[in-house]
Amino acid sequence: MLRERNVKAGTTGGAGTRVYFFLTDATDYVTPETGEAGQQPQISINGGAWTNTGISILVDIGNGSYYATLTTGTVDTAGRVILVRYARSGVTAEERGTSVTVTA
Repeated sequence: MLRERNVKAGTTGGAGTRVYFFLTDATDYVTPETGEAGQQPQISINGGAWTNTGISILVDIGNGSYYATLTTGTVDTAGRVILVRYARSGVTAEERGTSVTVTA
């Protein structure tokens, strides 16, 4: 799974701003978690508070793999470091997704 990537400042949507997750069941941390499409991951910009703003809902790729797309406003400033996470209490173990560094 892609863990880190650079995104050029001003990139607009699509595959260029996707972040990826592999989600597992909260009871065994191994079984791929299905049925999470449409749920909301969170981001932290430069170590700030976690927020739902600036990232789309999850899209199912299959077998526990998902992606979400960062908004254009989230990747508009070079130097930003964006961390992503997702968890649904009692169902899905917390997973850190692809981290992003916004470059000039």
